[in-house]
Order: sequence, then structure tokens, then C-alpha cells
Amino acid sequence: MAKHQHVVKLGLLRVYDCLCALLCAFVLSLAFIKPAFAYVDPSVMTYTIQALAGVAVALSAVAGVAFRRTRKALMRMLNIDENANKIVDPPILRLDEDGKPIREPGQPSANRARATQQNNARDGYAAQGGQPDAPLNWPGRLWRAALVALFAVGTVFIVAPAEMVAANTDSLFFTLSDVWWPLLGSAFVIIAVMALVMSLFPGKAFDFLLILVAAIGICFYVQALFLNRSLPSADGATLELSRHIGITVLSCVVWLAILIGAFLLFKNNRRLGRTLGIAMSLVLVIVQGVGVISLWVSPQSIKGGYDAESASDAINAGKSATITREGLFELSPQNNVVVFVLDAFDVINMNDIVDYAPEALNEMTGFTYFKNSTGSSVPTRYGVAYLLTGSWPRADGYTESHLLDDVLAQNYSLYVFTDTPGAHGGLEYLADRATNVHSLDNQETHVTTSINVGPTIDMLHKMALYRDMPWILKPPFWFYTGDINTAAVNVETYETATDDASRAGSNAPYVLDDPAYYQELQNHHLSIYDDGATGSVHFIHLFGAHHPYMMDEYGQETDEEVSANEQCLGSLRIVSEYLRQMKELGVYDQSTIIITADHGYWYWDEEIETSESDGDMAGGPIMLVKPSQTAEEAAQPFVISDTRTGHVDYPATLIGAVGGNASAYGTTVFDEHDPNRIRYYYWPTHDGTNDLVIYEYAIDGEVTDFDAWSRTGVQWDFYK
Repeated sequence: MAKHQHVVKLGLLRVYDCLCALLCAFVLSLAFIKPAFAYVDPSVMTYTIQALAGVAVALSAVAGVAFRRTRKALMRMLNIDENANKIVDPPILRLDEDGKPIREPGQPSANRARATQQNNARDGYAAQGGQPDAPLNWPGRLWRAALVALFAVGTVFIVAPAEMVAANTDSLFFTLSDVWWPLLGSAFVIIAVMALVMSLFPGKAFDFLLILVAAIGICFYVQALFLNRSLPSADGATLELSRHIGITVLSCVVWLAILIGAFLLFKNNRRLGRTLGIAMSLVLVIVQGVGVISLWVSPQSIKGGYDAESASDAINAGKSATITREGLFELSPQNNVVVFVLDAFDVINMNDIVDYAPEALNEMTGFTYFKNSTGSSVPTRYGVAYLLTGSWPRADGYTESHLLDDVLAQNYSLYVFTDTPGAHGGLEYLADRATNVHSLDNQETHVTTSINVGPTIDMLHKMALYRDMPWILKPPFWFYTGDINTAAVNVETYETATDDASRAGSNAPYVLDDPAYYQELQNHHLSIYDDGATGSVHFIHLFGAHHPYMMDEYGQETDEEVSANEQCLGSLRIVSEYLRQMKELGVYDQSTIIITADHGYWYWDEEIETSESDGDMAGGPIMLVKPSQTAEEAAQPFVISDTRTGHVDYPATLIGAVGGNASAYGTTVFDEHDPNRIRYYYWPTHDGTNDLVIYEYAIDGEVTDFDAWSRTGVQWDFYK
């Protein structure tokens, strides 16, 4: 009977163990629930997912403690002795004649021994007999060091770059699937070296290094999670800490608090510090691991607002279209329309050049410079999208546009070279229309050879340090988005045709690199390519006058930043060389050439008035146009016009140039003569992560006179 009762009791205990295991599994599964079911904001990268994983781990730990305590209570209720049948050796002591323990010479008294045990326990020793715990052997140090190194290094060199690449597919020509293997490989090399070095130090030195590395890893994690909310986007503008004093000081305080706390923990109780360092490293490796896995399992949860379906295709299959260099240095034998988009080139800069360096425009014969030109919107993703669609910056701009379809209807070939086709289907829209936008001939070749692995990983590491370092240390790791694409593209690999049927550049991604473009233009020269079409439209987006200013007036890359006007002169030199070669080919006269910009000066302030009060003058994108004309007309020096024009007249000018119905899009820059014309501009506000509201401004007068700008009262939420 007693044996039967014992079996029943053990059975009940095993049932309890199974129920607790199922409960823990359920809690852990919460970390993998899709965001929609957990009311997660999908714009918060993977941090919300990490928060879920953290909650799951915490709840699992609590559940584990509760499980252990309730299990003991259940064993007491069932009268089960967990020490039953265990043999414990008693301590070996010498006894005197009366049977009392004999204290050896030098052996401390009971009270002193107890105090020694407490001190040893504080310093990381076992409280058994006052003897020090056996020191960690090399394998014991190695696995502990590897775990902590995995946390600290992985936080910076795996999690950070993976999240940034996955969240910015629209801005990068490569995806996470292209770089994951060298990214992990380089990180694990660093982890292995760090773990080996740490494990060579025994005793206190090892504990100090382990606690220090764990604390630095926690600093990185806290910085990325809480202290980067106002970190500006990598738009080329240098990071000015003077505009971020509050968060800079706060991040320094937080980092110092964590590091000082770790030092005090090492000094007062290094065994506890070692345990906490290992435990927190393990937990945060799990938490961040869930976040990284989510980048592959659920791409739509990544911040950035790009099309989830396209992102999924790019990550999992690598089948998305690429804007290639095909036709970059080729022109039709007749009827060419060339559109140069010199990024951020403002009429203010051009006015300075006209006044102080007019010789820079000598090659632009037959041109008219419209110095009172207004833009459409900012930033580049809206400005370029408008020039490709003629639609104002709403979410449905591409799907509602017929501009490029009307160009193609005139039997013109279309080539679009830009690194910013715009969100909401821009790349897919171009893939159906532009000759040079297509899947690469060999995707496997693209992934393995078209990316400069070393420079790309260096840039990804730099990006990661920029994100995770405290504000005071971010400037040395500052980067511009274009730097990433420039570092990644191996142009020489795909400059030549892959087979007899391919054209040069058809398997090479296009990136913005003005000095490199200028050098290739000089080396290769423009050539004629006849595809049987009536003519061709080449839309060429260059870096232009955009920050950072790292190109001099001769079109050469510089080591130090130059002035805005110097870079503008360098941009004009590149365009002038292109025009000179068009004249050599004999296609200049009958070509229509438009030189403009996606936008002029701009800043992410709540209102344009804020920028103006900071001393930023109102302005607009440049607009210079040469129509198809006679040789005599094409040889005339450029002229200046005060016409109230701008991007609003660009669609009609483009359609008119290819022989279409220009009146369907309004007036061309040459047909507009209203001296009282009011033009409109759309200013989006931004919170550092998302576009918020677009405000409409009316411009009644000179674009550079801010008194001519006024709010119309029209506004809309961007995604509505």
C-alpha cells in the first residue's frame, strides 16, 4: 500500500512538471506572435519584437522561480523527501578524550571562520570551510568569455547593421540576403579573438574583463533602444552636436552610470558581477536574436515604410529589379532628351556662379536659365518621384501617373538612372517602363561578385558604431547613405558585357558617385546606340550640390569638405563635359536638354519659417533648358529669364520635347508668360522616423524672397 501511494505521489509530481514546462513554452511563444495580434507598432524596427522577447524571457524566469517554489511546497504536501536515499559524508574532525572536536593550531575560531567565509563569498569564493572556490579552468573561462563577447560584439556588428540594411532597402542597392554571410563571418571572427584573449587572463583579471565587456554591451543596447530617437538620417548633413546638447549629455551620463556601476560591482562582489554579466548577456542574446530572426521571417515589421512584398522578395529570393548602368554613356542617333538632376542644386548657388564664375556656363549654349524656378517638394524621394510622374507627393503618385507612359507612346526609349526611385512601388513602376531597370542577368553572380565585400562590411561596421556609440563619440563614425552604395558596388566587374547579347553596364547597379562618373565619361566617351526607336530619354540623377561637399570645382573627390559653390562648379563641369561630347557626336542641336534638381535647400524643421529664422534663405531647384533647335540657335550663349516657372512646368516641357501633347500637362517653360502667376510647394514634416503632415505653400513672387511664401491652409496627412 505504501509503495502504491509513493508511485501516485511521484506521478502527481511529474504531471505538475509537465504542466509547468507547457506554461513556460507558452510564455516563450509570445515573443513570436505576429505584431498584428500583439498591437505592435510596425514602424519601430525590431525593438518592439525585442521587447516582447524580453517580456517572454522575464516571465519565463518568474515562472521558473514560481515553479521551483511551488514544486517544493507540493513535495512537502505529498511528504516526499528530495534528499531521501542520498548519502552525505559528515565532516572529518579530530576529537579529544571527551569526544569534542580539536581545533588545529592556526585554525580560526568559529566566529572568525564564519567572517572569513562571508568575505570569501563576497570575493567570489565558496563559503565552505573558508577555502577559496576552485579557480575557473580555461574551458570555463572560454565559454563565459564567448557568451559575453557574443552579446557585446553581436549587438554592434550583427544586430545593428542587419536592422539598418533591412529597414532601408529602398535606399540601398543590396539587401540583407547579399551581405548576411560576410556580416556574420566578420562578427564571429571578432567574437572568437575577443573570447580567446579574455580567457587567457585568470582570476580577478578575467572577472574584470568579463564584467567590463558585458557593461559595454549593455551600454550599446541601451543607447540603441532609448537614446537615438533624435538621431538625424544619413542625408549628407554633418552631425552637429551643438544642436543635440541635451541628448549628448544624457547619453554620457547613462554610459558613465552603467560603467561605474559595473566597476563597483566588481570591487564589492565580483562573483555576483560575473553571474549578472553572464545572465544578462544570455538574456539579451536571446532577445536580440529574436529581433534579427524577425527580419527574415516577417520583413513587414521593419521600420522604413517600404513595400513589404518587395522587401520579402528581395530578402528571400533576390528577384527584385535593379537600376543598372545600361545605356549610361549611350545616346540615340537622333531626337535625344537628356534630363540632368543635380541633387540639391539651388538657384541661390547658380545665381552666385552667374555673378562670379560665368565661364562655368560657357558650354551651355542655346540654354535659358530660369532663375525664378520653384520645386515640388522635399526630400529626394519626393522630388525625384515628381520628376518621374508629374504627381505631387501623395502615396499613390506612381499608380496615378501617365507621364512616362505618354513618353513611351511617342516610341521613345526610356533610361532612368537614380538611386532613389521613391517608395510605394517606384522601382516596380520603372521596371515596366525603363530599358535599364530590370533583374540582373545572373542573380547568383550579383550576390557573390558585384559587391565589394571588404569595403561593404567596413561601411556596415561604421554605420553600426554610428548608431550604437554615445552621442559624444558618433561624429568619427558619421556616414552618408551614398557612401554605402559607393563602397558596395564593384563597377569594374560588370562594366563589360556578360555575353554577346548584353550591353555594357547591363549587369551593373547604378550608384551616385559624381567623381567616378566624370572619370568614366572622360575615359569612355559618349557613343551612339540605335535601338530602332524614334529617340531616347535619359534621366540622369547625380549627387550634384548635396551634402557632404567632397568634390572640388574640377570634379575631383577631396579628402576634406569644400564649399557648396565649389561642389556646384564641379557638377557643372561634369555636365559641360557631357554637352561637349554631345556636340562632338553631332547630336547636340536637335536634342532637348533639361538641367534641374530634385529640390533646393531644405531642413527637417516643423515649418519653412523655422529654417528661415535660422538664417536659411528660401530658394528652389535650378532649371536650365535647351530645346531642340537649329545649329545657329544652339550656338548662342545662354540667356536668363525671370519667368515664374519651375517643376510645375516640367511635365509639359518633357512631353513637348518628345512630340506629345504638352497642353495635357499645362504649359512648357517657354510658353509660360503670366507675370502674376502663383506657384505651389509642398513641405512635409517629419518626426525623425515617419512623415507626418504635408503643408501647401503659395509662392507669389521671387522664389528667393521668403516674403513671397505663405501658407494656403491646405494640408494633409501623408498616408491618408
